[in-house]
Amino acid sequence: MSSKREQTKKETEKKQREREKMGDRKGDDRSGAANDDMLASMKAGFDNVSKQIVTNSEENRKEMKDIRESIQNLGSILRQELATFNEEMGN
Repeated sequence: MSSKREQTKKETEKKQREREKMGDRKGDDRSGAANDDMLASMKAGFDNVSKQIVTNSEENRKEMKDIRESIQNLGSILRQELATFNEEMGN
């Protein structure tokens, strides 16, 4: 009787170890998939930030160009006003 109990106990322990091993593997697979998902999410976020930086840089370049043109136009207007003022003052 005791040998049968021991055999049953050994089989139960063996099955338990196999279940734990399978559980460990499944856990590893899930954590690997979670890591892959996290990496994919981080890459997508990085790509979005990179695109936004490029877009912002392009917008900033356009704004700087517009500002330069405005300054040049103001300079032209000031020169014209100064010339008119000098003519009126007789210089």
